[in-house]
Amino acid sequence: MLIKVIIVDDEPAIREGIKNAVNWEKYDMEISAVVGSSAEALDQIEKSPPDVIILDICLDGMDGLEILEIVRHKYPNIFVILISGHDEFEYARRAVELNAFCYLLKPIDIDQLCTKLMQIVQHVQKKLEQLKKDKELNERLKESIPVIREHLFYEIIRGRNLIPDKINKKANFLGIDLDAKEYVVIVLELNLSDSKSEYDKNLLKYAVMELCEEAFTPFYKCYSFNLRENIGLLICGEELQNVLINDISLALLEKINNSLGTSITIGIGSISHEITSVTHSYKEAVNVLEYKILIGLNRVIDSESILFNTNMKFERNLVKGLFDKRKDELKYALKTVNDETVNSIANDITETLRSSLKNNIKNFSRDLLQLSNSLSDILIGLDINVDSIFSDGNELYTTFKKQKTIEGIAVCLKDFFQRIMEEIKNRQNINNSFYVNKARDYIEKNLYGELSLSSVADYLYVSSNYLSRIFKQEVGESFIEYVIRGKMFEAKRLLETSTYKVYEIANELNYKDVNYFTKTFKKTFGVTPSEYRELI
Repeated sequence: MLIKVIIVDDEPAIREGIKNAVNWEKYDMEISAVVGSSAEALDQIEKSPPDVIILDICLDGMDGLEILEIVRHKYPNIFVILISGHDEFEYARRAVELNAFCYLLKPIDIDQLCTKLMQIVQHVQKKLEQLKKDKELNERLKESIPVIREHLFYEIIRGRNLIPDKINKKANFLGIDLDAKEYVVIVLELNLSDSKSEYDKNLLKYAVMELCEEAFTPFYKCYSFNLRENIGLLICGEELQNVLINDISLALLEKINNSLGTSITIGIGSISHEITSVTHSYKEAVNVLEYKILIGLNRVIDSESILFNTNMKFERNLVKGLFDKRKDELKYALKTVNDETVNSIANDITETLRSSLKNNIKNFSRDLLQLSNSLSDILIGLDINVDSIFSDGNELYTTFKKQKTIEGIAVCLKDFFQRIMEEIKNRQNINNSFYVNKARDYIEKNLYGELSLSSVADYLYVSSNYLSRIFKQEVGESFIEYVIRGKMFEAKRLLETSTYKVYEIANELNYKDVNYFTKTFKKTFGVTPSEYRELI
């Protein structure tokens, strides 16, 4: 690309002299116009804005400084070389004030002019290089946006350590408007055959996601996202209506059946009033989806359709009635670590489930769901995260559903209560923060070594299970995740401040497999170590 130059001077000899004295091709430049008046100059600039203007100050009509002022206002990136036959301070001062590239006196020293032209070329080249880098960076960012978007929604539905300002900042960057008074999570489970390829499955998922947003957007803000095999929807609005959401979901289900030729089961969570509590809506949507074992596939399922269906009213109160009667007693017994009362209530729950199973086996999944929801409410009341009780992160309902017998559920239930009481004991008797802070300090000082949960636990004289549980509870991420993140940020620092090669940094941080190190770095920052170093 050639740099376009306009020469403006009212003396023909000077403008022609400049034109002929410089080897313009040497500087990748071309003369686009040579004019002798301010009117011609402005006309040429307007028709085809140049990259460089060599501009005489003394012109008929409007002087060069006035032209420069107009150019600066409309075309701030044009380089302007002012020339004058008068060595006047006021001219020089105004030239600086109006951001002229340079100010040259007549008669023009061609060598000096060529030096200035070379400087302009260097400026242009740097600008082009920067534009190229910015374009590449933007392209990489665009490629990463889907991943960042999925991660944002995953953070929201998991509900761990959510800070509204940070969530809104990320959302605004992604063009997502989360400003609302009410939120609902919907989970869609595609009933796909195993014969479909992964490509076909993903294609179908994206088609379903588009239909979802089309269906809900006229009424509410709707954002779709991947949930591994399933699809998640976050519905936001000032006043969400359960009936309308259910009706839209039914119409959506029918449209997916007809237009895509596939069946789908839709689980609707309860309404949340804060973005930080959306996790409860998500968990309920997941839980009600499990209820398809009773209601069937290709249906819209919500908690009301399960708990208040007219065909289930007769038996519904067995589990709910027990909790309505003894919920406060159980909560107090757990809080005060009263084993005798807790075990008594656990036995009553077991017998109630046994009676429910005998009366109507079809309602058993519903009763397990009711039990799970009631226990979740107790956990919330005790300010305990379910993940601190079940280290593998299973939902309560899923945990109970895995049991094959009532006796297995009874053991699971008592173990659940014992873990709650152990958690409360630990809160009362041990300052968890002390051990976590010591562990974090040890990790930061030993990032270049081989860090394991057991070695840090041994250093602190606590059990690995205990450290794992309190670390996740206090920090919001697992021990391994924290160590990996620490090593990755140290790797990032070394890439910024050292000349170490990537494999040397991997070895320094005790990664034997450089490919694994590279994958982990990319998973953390969205780019490989080599790509990151190029961006610095």
